[in-house]
Amino acid sequence: MLLIVGALRPVEVKVLHEHAAALGLDVLVEVHDATELAIAIDAGARIVGVNNRNLRTLQVDVGVSEQLIAAMPADVIAVSESGSRTAADILRLKERGYRGFLIGERFMLTENPGAQLEELLAQCS
Repeated sequence: MLLIVGALRPVEVKVLHEHAAALGLDVLVEVHDATELAIAIDAGARIVGVNNRNLRTLQVDVGVSEQLIAAMPADVIAVSESGSRTAADILRLKERGYRGFLIGERFMLTENPGAQLEELLAQCS
């Protein structure tokens, strides 16, 4: 289940997260800044996605992931969302502590997304 902190009030994040957990669902809580990260952690999030895409301007800045990892608790699975295009991007963020990556645009812009994924995985091994 995806909860976007920027679209919800803090109490809604907490209640929805609790209900999803009670149903046995994994919850990816998406944040865009330090304030939203604090709300996600306070709600009990164990999987936090840092969206590098500003939803108002649609501009992408991977620096958001680089900044927020310092405030991410060690027991949280950190996922970097948007902006990772190359193996070097992924490896750099992995070194900083990210354990998951949401990559869409790179695969949407190619005729053979499967081959692109295989190539990327090979480069990250």
